[in-house]
Amino acid sequence: MARYKILSERELKIDLADNSDSFIASQKAVKTAVDAKENTLTKGNLTEATSSVLTISGGTGAIIGSGTSIQVKQAGTSQDGYLSSTDWNTFNGKQAALGYTAENNANKVTSISSSSTDTQYPSAKLLYDTVGDIETLLANI
Repeated sequence: MARYKILSERELKIDLADNSDSFIASQKAVKTAVDAKENTLTKGNLTEATSSVLTISGGTGAIIGSGTSIQVKQAGTSQDGYLSSTDWNTFNGKQAALGYTAENNANKVTSISSSSTDTQYPSAKLLYDTVGDIETLLANI
């Protein structure tokens, strides 16, 4: 069992029994141990630089060291990134994809007559035959 006696404000006398497991480090030993420890860590902030497209919550004191910033670049022809509101509006205002409408075979004609209408169109064979007929007429003039 240990016995102690306060000698002054800065001194304490401790007597330990010979078989005691108690150990009290000296002031010098404590200072040496503290001096050998790593310096106190500094903490910096996590911030967003230049683009203002990110919102960082809880970034204050979140980085060990002086702090760091995240930068998101604006997209361009050879740069991935965020779209500006102008680019988004241009993209969003584009015409939707055009659909495909198959031809209406009911309007395709293989011969023309006085009953033909403006909604009808000639087949390739009719055009070929008509050109052939015109060439024949011209050759006989």
